[in-house]
Amino acid sequence: MSGNRSIKSARILALSFILMIILSITNTNLTPAVAQQSRVTLSAWTSGEATIDGKIDDSEWAAAAKSDVDTLYGRSTVYIMNDARNLYIAVKVRDNNLGDTIGKFDQIVVDLHAPDDNGQFKAGDDSIGCQPPRTFDDAFLTSDGSFLSDSSVDGECAVTRIGDFNHFELRHPFNSGDQQDIALKFGDSVAFRVIIFDDGKVADVFPKTTDSRNPNTDKWGSIRIASAPAALLSNPLLLVGAIVVVIGWVGWIAYMFRQRGKKAQQTQEPELGSGT
Repeated sequence: MSGNRSIKSARILALSFILMIILSITNTNLTPAVAQQSRVTLSAWTSGEATIDGKIDDSEWAAAAKSDVDTLYGRSTVYIMNDARNLYIAVKVRDNNLGDTIGKFDQIVVDLHAPDDNGQFKAGDDSIGCQPPRTFDDAFLTSDGSFLSDSSVDGECAVTRIGDFNHFELRHPFNSGDQQDIALKFGDSVAFRVIIFDDGKVADVFPKTTDSRNPNTDKWGSIRIASAPAALLSNPLLLVGAIVVVIGWVGWIAYMFRQRGKKAQQTQEPELGSGT
């Protein structure tokens, strides 16, 4: 009887272990592409490094969180994602041309406020931007309300025109170590807004709840730095392998207990015979 109890205990232990794996996976914090909140919150992990070439390829940005916005010439889209080091931002702007002359640039500026505390866009906050074809602006807000370029430019960008859209792609480390840059870790959030320029003038702001001059960030959007998904979740083969290993482990324990029970029974039988 003790052998049967041990086998049952081993099975219960193994099933509990499998259940713990399943629960840990189902409880993993998976951020939807666009969180359904009154404030736009975007967060998405990508395992592949984006190529910053000014071409927002659907497959390359498939993992990104995105949000549509109605701009001057029609529906445009903002894309957000991050890997282990970089924050990637892309904006596909519907436009009638790509202004690329001095003073009449079609460009975007992304203002960043950290921590995401609904406070004001203030001195020291980060601002990045992109002008055609590959001019990346890396600046910070000064105490007098002007912008000063960082001593170290961290990131890159590119913009091209494809069909009826201008494609802006930007890469910026979310923790470069530069004191003039944002310093975020996995799970942290930063308030952001995207200012879209058409022929050198402000045409639109994302999200629509704010404007290019309002320093109050409570109406801005929010970017949360996503963590890599659990290894078992990101690779189903690993999950299947883990379950197979556990089942094999259960079978081995059950076999060992069964063999031990047989040996104990064989040891007891001669003693019973000699007693009669």
